[in-house]
Amino acid sequence: MTTQSELVHRLNQLTLRYNLTWYDISRDADNAITHINNFMGTKYPPMSVYMNRPDGTYRFRASKRNVEIFPDRYIHSVVIPYIAIQILARDEEFTQVYQKYQQDLDDGLYQMFQNEFNRVPYEFRQNPDQGVFFSPESIDEAERIRNFHHHNRKDALPSPKFLVTYHVNSNDLYLTNDFVKDTKGYMYEDTVQVKGYNHVLYSYDGIFSNTLEGWTLDKSNSSSELLPGDTLQVTNDVDLFAIWNREYTIAVNNENVVTFKNKAKDSLVNVVLPERVHGRLITTIPADFTKDMPRLRSVTLPPKLTLIKQDAFRGFSGSEILFNTNYPEDIKIEGGAFDLPGTITSIVIPANVRTIESAAFTRNNDIPLTIYVRTLKENIPAWNNTTKTGWKSDWFTPSDYIKVVYG
Repeated sequence: MTTQSELVHRLNQLTLRYNLTWYDISRDADNAITHINNFMGTKYPPMSVYMNRPDGTYRFRASKRNVEIFPDRYIHSVVIPYIAIQILARDEEFTQVYQKYQQDLDDGLYQMFQNEFNRVPYEFRQNPDQGVFFSPESIDEAERIRNFHHHNRKDALPSPKFLVTYHVNSNDLYLTNDFVKDTKGYMYEDTVQVKGYNHVLYSYDGIFSNTLEGWTLDKSNSSSELLPGDTLQVTNDVDLFAIWNREYTIAVNNENVVTFKNKAKDSLVNVVLPERVHGRLITTIPADFTKDMPRLRSVTLPPKLTLIKQDAFRGFSGSEILFNTNYPEDIKIEGGAFDLPGTITSIVIPANVRTIESAAFTRNNDIPLTIYVRTLKENIPAWNNTTKTGWKSDWFTPSDYIKVVYG
């Protein structure tokens, strides 16, 4: 299929002394289509709508296929001679070349009318109920024409169906519901009402909630916004890319304590706490950190953690709590911090945990729990009653269901 750049190149070959660009000929190209429409009784769209970039062609996307608006040979036999004539007509010198291109144009239009009129899709006819039809070339063609006149007119003639596809437009969203779908096939110039999406989607790390703000036709430019309920006219397959409003699901106060926002608590499944939120460092996990979060299954602690408060994970019903061990600062775990009734079966205590208070780790069911301690048992810091640092001897509650592995 002829591209914009190939069209310009061919016209430069034909007109010789002109150094043409698409800017020079785009209006003439559109006028060529107008000339065809006047001759054929059609309403083909302007070329500049589809040939809007160097590799652009005069075809549309329909049902995810590239479809010629009309056969490529008529670009060479009609459109190019027409443009060449217009270029030469603007010059004071009229040559035999001009006359030749005029004859080529007349011949091309006649051949196009003779060969294409019966095959013009319904939507490209100026008045589908009128016009001359040539004798059908086959029984199937005759039946199609009879159907056009007597039955469902749009479906009887070749009519491409256009699709509207909605894209999530983000790689980090955790989809818990089907995303927006439109399974209808639309006719050319049908009006489509843009759909909405009322669900809140969370990022895979659980740190952001995302609500739909609108849609854009250009995934790299969110300023061309369409809102749910807006309408658009279909002349191509349409791809709509979501524009998301992102908000943190967590907050950090001036003391570097992290908490979950109430509206996110019921929905979060996995959480990977970052180093900072709005520039504030996260160092402290507060008491009742995971309270009222029935769906939460996994928590990864922040990289610059220094304190886990008493009862922080009391009642945590998930299966995984992970320390991030990349930060060398000492970590303190207060008593009752890991009062675990859930399905968690193992947890690893990194070597930079320098203080653990009494009964910091407790098992409240009969599911075996293995506590892996990165430090050798003989290197565990002894409790210092003056500084309140070190590991209490009863840092975990003895149980048949708790096993400690050192080193």
